[in-house]
Amino acid sequence: MISSIDYEAITPWDGCKAIIYSRPRIVKPTLSDTEVLELVIEVPKDKQQVDLGQVLAAGGRKDPSIDGGKIYYGDGTEAFEFGGMEPVDSKAFTHKYDTAGEYTISITGKIGWFLNASSIAPAATEVRKFLKEIRVPEGKTSPIYAMGDMYAFNHAEKLTTVSGNVFEHLGSMVKLTRCFIYCKSLVSIPDALFAPLTKVKDFTSCFYNCTSLSAIPENLFSTCTLVTSFNSCFAYCKNLQSIPEAIFSACPKAVNFYDCFRTCLSVTGNVPRLWETHSKATNHSSCFEGCTKASNYADIPENWK
Repeated sequence: MISSIDYEAITPWDGCKAIIYSRPRIVKPTLSDTEVLELVIEVPKDKQQVDLGQVLAAGGRKDPSIDGGKIYYGDGTEAFEFGGMEPVDSKAFTHKYDTAGEYTISITGKIGWFLNASSIAPAATEVRKFLKEIRVPEGKTSPIYAMGDMYAFNHAEKLTTVSGNVFEHLGSMVKLTRCFIYCKSLVSIPDALFAPLTKVKDFTSCFYNCTSLSAIPENLFSTCTLVTSFNSCFAYCKNLQSIPEAIFSACPKAVNFYDCFRTCLSVTGNVPRLWETHSKATNHSSCFEGCTKASNYADIPENWK
């Protein structure tokens, strides 16, 4: 089920050039591309149709060198080829599986816009509902060249793991808010996940309510030197066991820690002494509210908890 858009020049009666679409053509699957993204999904029995239309806003930009690739749905059907100089109808990105189960969707080529979410709750058939893993295969690079800066993986409640190089081409992003909000099955964060995001200034609610997350890499934000807001970044991560002391040491501009670790009920050991290292913070109320098991909880100023 691959369709690709070809273009044919014609000369209408008024003598002007025009561009029209040809009929879709079928392309056989190949994974020889160097840029590959894999989405492991779990398709339930009652909802066997998935929709990549909102998740993969492909073909929406007018530079064909940026948009364009193929989607392999992992069930032996022919791939869908997208891209070109005009948007592709989002309905073209729906796919129905014959049987429920786990499938690996492979997306190759260059993705000019990925996960452009406008609301907190994805549609019932949107692939985020079924998403378990996001990975770039070994030896490949990420095909994502632009991504929505809000709610990207929101409500991907089955998502457990993310490859560390998924964001490698996204160095121009300036905010990444609510990115993994309500990813309740996410168990770990790759050390260098945010290494390319050197221009990001806002991580508001990035891991909000990731209730399976138990640890934070110490160097997660080590290249993010321009960040000003970690508002609610790890709020309600109820299984978080510890917080690295130097978690924000590379972020001297950060001034908003409102609710940052609120209701992280399982944190033991010392929490970072942000009231000292970031004493110029302008919004820090409820930052450590509920972190009562922390060894240095008594040292936390009242206006930080």
